[in-house]
This record gives sequence, C-alpha cells and structure tokens, in this order.
Amino acid sequence: MFSAIDRGDGSSADGEFNALALAFDALVQRELVYQRVKRFFHHHVFETDLAAVRVTSWVDLGERWVLCLDRTLWQLGHTPINVLVLSVAYAEVSVPLQLILNKMIQF
Repeated sequence: MFSAIDRGDGSSADGEFNALALAFDALVQRELVYQRVKRFFHHHVFETDLAAVRVTSWVDLGERWVLCLDRTLWQLGHTPINVLVLSVAYAEVSVPLQLILNKMIQF
C-alpha cells in the first residue's frame, strides 16, 4: 500500500491517502486523520520500499498492518522539540519506520 502513495510530485493519490486514513483506528474525525496523513507524506520523502522490506524481514506482520502516527511535543530547556513518528505495531511494540523533528531545533 505504501509504494502507491504520492510523494508530492503532483500526481493524484487521494484513494491511497483515504485508504491509509481508514486504516487508523481513531476516535477522531476521519477527515482530520486524512489531512494529517496527507501532510505527513507531502512534506517528507519516505523511502517506502526500503522501510517495508526492512520491517518485514525482521518480523512476520501478516497481511494486516497496524500503523501508528504519533506526534509529541517535548521541551528541552526553553527549546520546544516537535516530533512526528510513523511506526508499525507488532506484538505490543511499536517499530518506528520514520521520524521527523521540527526544523527549528539547533543543537
């Protein structure tokens, strides 16, 4: 499913984004999940084939994957750290596929 997702090159991927949004078991409105997923893949190049091969070589995920999209905001002193993580859940563990930090952080 990931390999068909638009990487921001202008091609239409509404069907794939909608399918991905529906895969989330969220209590929030589906449109909000759809927009979040669309923004995530629009602003970031995601090496989908590499990540999928890597994860599936480690564990047998079966046919149905449980994806987790988690955003958290941490504070390091006075510096806010905004983190977005896409992961796949397996055996009560979340295996990160992609991590994005906000670009305002300077260490």
